Amino acid sequence: MTEDDRRLRWVFEPYVPVRPDVAMECIFLRKWQQLMGGASQNNDMWCIENEGGRFAFLELFRDLMHVPGERETRVATSFIRWVGTGNGHGYLHTAERLAAAMDKGGYSREDAYLAAWALENKRCFNVGYNRVPRGTLMGDETPTTKDFEIMELTARWLGSETGQAFIADAQGAVSARLRADRDARMKEQAGRLRPQMK
Repeated sequence: MTEDDRRLRWVFEPYVPVRPDVAMECIFLRKWQQLMGGASQNNDMWCIENEGGRFAFLELFRDLMHVPGERETRVATSFIRWVGTGNGHGYLHTAERLAAAMDKGGYSREDAYLAAWALENKRCFNVGYNRVPRGTLMGDETPTTKDFEIMELTARWLGSETGQAFIADAQGAVSARLRADRDARMKEQAGRLRPQMK
């Protein structure tokens, strides 16, 4: 595959694979891929079969100064995978707290999500080995300034109406999965604790 082919292809796979035992990561990635219509396709927004996915794609990349390709879609997907981690969950919580506070100042929810991303990437000496999420989202790939721009666009998109609907859908699926896992564990434990009748 040539470099031009890579630039003209959309790939909705993260640079860092999901951990199969972390339900939130798996669900956020699966919901993202469902929204975008699959894991990989040609650079044609009409290949995205559902209308909501087309709208989300256009909304996400609306301020990009070039046509998104494989790298841009993989960076956005890596961000969404990260949102499904414990740290990403903390980011969502911070963003919501900021949205409530910033609303009084006339700022949008999108601004709050972008501000939360900036706070998430604040370097603190001797905390987390001085690593920040934007430097770790892409695994062995070295992030570029353009990659940071995609991360910021994705953070801002999560604060949009479409992004909020995506988060609510993914969090609802996570809650259902965790509830089902808990119920299965409780049923298994109850079976072990019940005295055996002779």
